[in-house]
Amino acid sequence: MRLKTQFVLITVIFGALLVAVSVLAVIEGQRVNQANQEEQLAGDIARGADELGYLSNDYVVYRGSQQLDRWQTRFASFSEQISNLRTNGPQEGLLANNIRADSERMNEVFNGIISAVASFQGAPLDPGVLQASWSQMAVPSQSLASDATRLSQMAASVADGTLATRNAITYALIGLFVLFIKKSAGYPSAC
Repeated sequence: MRLKTQFVLITVIFGALLVAVSVLAVIEGQRVNQANQEEQLAGDIARGADELGYLSNDYVVYRGSQQLDRWQTRFASFSEQISNLRTNGPQEGLLANNIRADSERMNEVFNGIISAVASFQGAPLDPGVLQASWSQMAVPSQSLASDATRLSQMAASVADGTLATRNAITYALIGLFVLFIKKSAGYPSAC
């Protein structure tokens, strides 16, 4: 085979490898971004669960419409965050399902608290009702926060692994480029 033909063949092969590795690097970069977004969302859900627990306690103590509105507004945005959860595997899917179930349970418990508080109609609350309300809300709130934190950690792990893969692809691309330069330097400039 002539040198010019070999050079063209090597250039075409290198170009194809370059395109393939570049496409893989872009895909891996998108996966990293997606995993980082999921990690952020899961972290926001964990913080939202804690905030809802606080807001429910605030409602029980003050029993005002402002506290009720704050809880309901926060729960609506919290539910929207949960609906945006996307999972990559069975473990993440299980955690997301647990989060959804705990969210529904939290809403049911809060509605029960509203009914219990309404039955006192301006009279001082029995301390037992306060304690029961806090205890009932703590279970789904803590479960939600725990599952969301675990989901956030899993997403971070996926992001780290994907980032490592993307870096390996980038290093392979650089290695191919160096190899191409070395190989092409051995050919005369005029064939």
